[in-house]
Amino acid sequence: MKKYLISAAVALLSIVSCKQGYLDTNLNDQANLDDIFSQTETVRSYLSHVYNYIPLEEDCITGSGWVVARGAQSLFSNCDKGNWNLYRTGNYSPSTMVSDPGAHYDIWADLYEGMHQCDIFIANIDKDVNDSKAIRDMLRAEAVFLKVYYCYCLVRQYGPVCIEYSDKNRDRGTFEENVEWMTRQLDEAIPYLAESMADVTEGLEKWQGRATKGAAMALKARILVMAASPLYNGCDLYRGQMKNASGNFLFPQSTDPSKWDKAAQACKDVIDMGLYSLCKSSDKGDAFQNAAASYQKVFFTPWNEETVWGWWYRTENEYSKAEYSSLGGFGSVVACQAPRNFGKYAFSHICPSLRMVDSYAMYESGRYPVTGYAADAFGSDFSKPVIDSQSGYSPEGWTEGYVQPVDASWAPAFKAHNSCVGREPRFYACLVPQGFYWPDKDNADGRFTCYDSPEASSRYSTSGVTHCRSGYAWRRNYPADTPLETGTDYTSLTAVYPEFRLAEIYLSYAEACNEKSARDEATALEYLNYVRERSGLNKAEVAYPEAVGNRELLRWIIRQERTVEFAMEPMSYYDSIRWMTAGEQCSASCWTLKCSAHTYEESYERVCDEYPSAPAAFTDRDYLYPISYGWLAQTPGMTQNYGF
Repeated sequence: MKKYLISAAVALLSIVSCKQGYLDTNLNDQANLDDIFSQTETVRSYLSHVYNYIPLEEDCITGSGWVVARGAQSLFSNCDKGNWNLYRTGNYSPSTMVSDPGAHYDIWADLYEGMHQCDIFIANIDKDVNDSKAIRDMLRAEAVFLKVYYCYCLVRQYGPVCIEYSDKNRDRGTFEENVEWMTRQLDEAIPYLAESMADVTEGLEKWQGRATKGAAMALKARILVMAASPLYNGCDLYRGQMKNASGNFLFPQSTDPSKWDKAAQACKDVIDMGLYSLCKSSDKGDAFQNAAASYQKVFFTPWNEETVWGWWYRTENEYSKAEYSSLGGFGSVVACQAPRNFGKYAFSHICPSLRMVDSYAMYESGRYPVTGYAADAFGSDFSKPVIDSQSGYSPEGWTEGYVQPVDASWAPAFKAHNSCVGREPRFYACLVPQGFYWPDKDNADGRFTCYDSPEASSRYSTSGVTHCRSGYAWRRNYPADTPLETGTDYTSLTAVYPEFRLAEIYLSYAEACNEKSARDEATALEYLNYVRERSGLNKAEVAYPEAVGNRELLRWIIRQERTVEFAMEPMSYYDSIRWMTAGEQCSASCWTLKCSAHTYEESYERVCDEYPSAPAAFTDRDYLYPISYGWLAQTPGMTQNYGF
């Protein structure tokens, strides 16, 4: 699927845009709408335009949908800049968001406009006399899918919304009303969607990324998993809070365990399609490297067997321009991840947090080594992890003659800190710890070091935006041995963002089976283990025999697996929201390795006074984002979120 651009219909579409107000639904100039829907090319262009409202949650440069920086998994190099830091430290309000909509993650108006454009398309598609009824029904169903997806994106960020947005005096519906509407719309659309775009057209490339049955069913499953989860299923926080104008509480006031049954069935429906399978690789020589390559295939191989629905990278900037590749570039993400000395335009913008680093399991035992942290005045004290003694993890000491296990067979042996030794394959597929080699055999400065010494490849600095401040580099989106010396090196990188993939369905099914009213532990373990085994880990009941018969421990294991599998993805942030664990996970001082140290050995001390930012803070109000005063002014009487 090429970038969703409109050509001939651009001027016509501007007529029905609602830029001046997000509830503006006037269909000005019906003659022009008749014109658009009388021609196959402009019908396709309009639908492509409707896809353009998908929030760019993979885009860490300009995408308002990117929420990773708001969670517990990352630190930024330019920590004193960016509106993300307002959210990270709690220094925001409904009036703050008005100052620069979009840049402050304010996706409210854009998604309502997207829903409005879907409605226009749905209302007019039957004027298309050049396509068969079957094609018109499919195109309409795509627009229905997109409207539901945009509604879902609003709900997961703001809580329940107003579906009938044409009435400016109407308040928000209840969460359960939103869920019922979204799932009913999807159920009505699913029969008309294609199982694969290959069933529709031979020119497959430009159609890839369009909604399919699997996409709609996966979206339904995600919605129902969200609805069953603690935040949305009768939590104490919203009990007695937030009534709408009709006198109804926006959120359920009691817990309903049967919602997990519905979520489990929706996940199983996707699995039973038999169209998708986990990515696996078997050509790397040993099981460990094959497991790492299997995980990397999810991101490096476009439209692989695991992707249920995704999209091409669609931003245009100095790293990613559509004319360089029909596949779309992914270079800006890599530029944000690679340390400056390993790429001309790289600048270590995105760094994993110590919490993220600690989350990965040990390879031999299959156990997650860090089970928690001691507390300090600001939350978790990452210098005092609680270690699982059975995991095989050591937070201190060194291993001499260590050989880097993934994508660096050319690198000489070196001294590695024990905290980075013996971890699971995904650890090395995603991270380059201090002292390890950046996976580019042709780079003269191959070893990644960022402490304060002339011998460091990227010397520590108290200012600037090109220094890796956490002591770990993130490399998951970087294909090994790819040069990063010219603009075209970046723009030629291609990827499909896998918004829905089978690993999510498996882990959601495992979670739902563990939580549903008639608990099914055997099935929960089965589907959890599919993902663990693909990642090189032994079965959960082997790693944790004490988990058998223990719902709470199995819940923790499933959540740990999701944290690692979806590392540094918006999925993990929204998981912490629906589980109501974000308060514990996000609140912390700015812990990093000691990059100001003068020697490699000293650099592995954990410190909280080098990262120049206030501690991260997360309170009860932060589970939902406020509706900005600017949008509230257009909808008098709309209920604001708790805490604002």
